[in-house]
Amino acid sequence: MKKYLAILLLLCLLLPAQAEIVGKTSNGEHIHAYTADNGQTIYFTALEPDPFIMRQDVNFDGREDLLVCVSAGASNGYFEFFVREDERYVQSSHDGLGYGVCNYQLFPDKGLVLSQANNGFAGMLHEWCLFRWEGTELKMIRRAVSDLDSEYIWYDDGYALRSYDSRLRVEVRCWNAATDEWETALEERVSLQDESWMSREEAAFWQGI
Repeated sequence: MKKYLAILLLLCLLLPAQAEIVGKTSNGEHIHAYTADNGQTIYFTALEPDPFIMRQDVNFDGREDLLVCVSAGASNGYFEFFVREDERYVQSSHDGLGYGVCNYQLFPDKGLVLSQANNGFAGMLHEWCLFRWEGTELKMIRRAVSDLDSEYIWYDDGYALRSYDSRLRVEVRCWNAATDEWETALEERVSLQDESWMSREEAAFWQGI
């Protein structure tokens, strides 16, 4: 994944968007305007003052879409997708993600898009989200989260949140289209020193795909 991310960020550096800053949001994000190849002006917000745009068919319809790199760091690159619909570009929605598709990976043969955020400890802390296209919407069908474990400790006069630096909470959830509900495929509390859980998490995440 690190090799893939390095290549992805290199592409971003080679393809300047030439977008114009037209304002700022209340939380400090830049508001950009970009004129696409069809003459359409596309507006988007980004942490980056000089964002980059790539062209790639991300929804597998045979036409190139626009990908805006809205934030790039040492481990994570976040993208917004503008997919071609008729003669216009439409920004795709991605419910469940706070800020763009992270370190994306495409699976054209299955029609799927993977977002994979590295949150620390060489990727042991992470969030994976698997999406299927429904029109211009990215519909989440799988989510796996590995994070430091915590729990509430109750006392007679209240409670406190206790966090653990050496224990992880790992959860994989799958969307069941038949019941229209999320189901838990894996939930474990594991030691940070024990990496055996990673194979179980991956198996649960990809089961049935």
